[in-house]
Amino acid sequence: MPVLTEHERRSQYDTARQRYPLCVAWTPLPLITWFLPCIGHTGIATSDGEIHDFAGPYTIGIDGMAFGEPHKIWQLSEGQVFGPTAGEDPKVTFDQAVTMADAAFRGMMHNLFTNNCHSHVARALNNMRYQGRTDWNMVSVFWHVNMHSKYITPLHILKTYAGFGVLLILVILMSNLL
Repeated sequence: MPVLTEHERRSQYDTARQRYPLCVAWTPLPLITWFLPCIGHTGIATSDGEIHDFAGPYTIGIDGMAFGEPHKIWQLSEGQVFGPTAGEDPKVTFDQAVTMADAAFRGMMHNLFTNNCHSHVARALNNMRYQGRTDWNMVSVFWHVNMHSKYITPLHILKTYAGFGVLLILVILMSNLL
């Protein structure tokens, strides 16, 4: 499980203020992540590191994720932003894409299975044509977050898997009693 190096944490991010510029941030969902550790809540951070997340029906959280601090981040590349205007500053395009996704999702009902935080991140990625693509969806965001993200600290790994570990131990103990 990859973890950010001390150098990365100090040079690129403001972990005290939970600022992770140009990143997709992930945090565990209470109870759900205990049973399925790969499932969690996502948000996307602007160029200044402010995280935006689809926190519930008609609600966009800004600068504070709905389910707590980020545990891992997928660092996006400024060079992979191909917004609608050629030659525009990628950071401006990135921020505008997040703002457009926020505006669209402020008018939407949240649905755990079909229109959720991953959909919001996908909309932002589509708006900026990240990696030249406009086919991002909740499944592709889920996949990339799980394959390309890094835990912020080793403690975040422990916090993410602690509930799963406790449940696993309980199942083993219960199966031995039967």
